[in-house]
Amino acid sequence: MKKVLILSASPRKNGNSDILCQQFKKGQKKPDMKLNKFICMAKRSDFVMLVMLASKQESV
Repeated sequence: MKKVLILSASPRKNGNSDILCQQFKKGQKKPDMKLNKFICMAKRSDFVMLVMLASKQESV
């Protein structure tokens, strides 16, 4: 069985990135696959906050 983890970092529910992840998940459904979607913004972990901070600093 293949396991696939889909990471969604979209800041908005149903934003462009989130829709892309949903469509990918729909298209990849096969009997031998287990698909999981992880919504980074919903977790607000320290790691996610550090990545957001670093990306804001790089764009300045």
